[in-house]
Amino acid sequence: MAGQSRLIAGCVAIALAATTAASAPSADPADYRAARTAARALSRTTQANFTDSEAHPGRKVFDLEFCTERDPEVGGATEGRTMALEDLALKVSEMEAGLTRGGYSAAVFAGPLRLYEQQALARIAARTAHPRRRGSDDPWATDADDAAQEASLASMGRAVEAARARLQPRLPPVVVQGGCGAGETAVLLRASPARATVWLITQFSFDVCKAKGLDPWDRGACGRWGEVALDRKTYLSGSYVYQAQWAGGVKTRGQTSVTPSLDDTGPAQVVWIRQR
Repeated sequence: MAGQSRLIAGCVAIALAATTAASAPSADPADYRAARTAARALSRTTQANFTDSEAHPGRKVFDLEFCTERDPEVGGATEGRTMALEDLALKVSEMEAGLTRGGYSAAVFAGPLRLYEQQALARIAARTAHPRRRGSDDPWATDADDAAQEASLASMGRAVEAARARLQPRLPPVVVQGGCGAGETAVLLRASPARATVWLITQFSFDVCKAKGLDPWDRGACGRWGEVALDRKTYLSGSYVYQAQWAGGVKTRGQTSVTPSLDDTGPAQVVWIRQR
């Protein structure tokens, strides 16, 4: 069974590599390509989004609406165009990885997904060219743009489903259904020994800096690191990279993760940063 699992994982990796090679060509903005590189690395753990059908109880469907948000940043949060490009990269990579792991072939989804990506990039370019639009306090979060994105996703869903019905009729239907659950979780960071200085960055932002050719550990070059107050509630969710320093110059680096909770009334999760 272990050998079979490795074979399946290898096939998935090959399929993802083939799909992503075609879905982020050099014509895309350089910072978007860097974000896609980071997002693909993060999506290696993405699972097929099979869920119960709202329209057909008892029937499984694949939901294109993963409704996953970026992990909460601690410092150096991005805004405007950069945020829009990175959110798109995360969404496209997640759908791509989930469909591949669900057994859907690139022939079913690669074309519609690329069209969805191109349409979103065009909207971002238009917002960049005209940052001050009438009636908009925030040109990066307008109702018209949200509606256009929803319409584009719905169109992609219909195209993927039509291709699925023709090419892979035995697989579950592909829909845009939605429905989200857990979000940020209260966390207490503690150091052992105490009195350390701790900095955090999301794994995604760390990988974006690396994809841009920056030293991701350099807090000056990669400006997304944030110092975290120990023993004080911080709201986090997802995968993070940390670096810590104690008196005397002892340093450590590592990775940690915070599992989102559906219960926001319970005690805060405790995350320990320890010397090695």
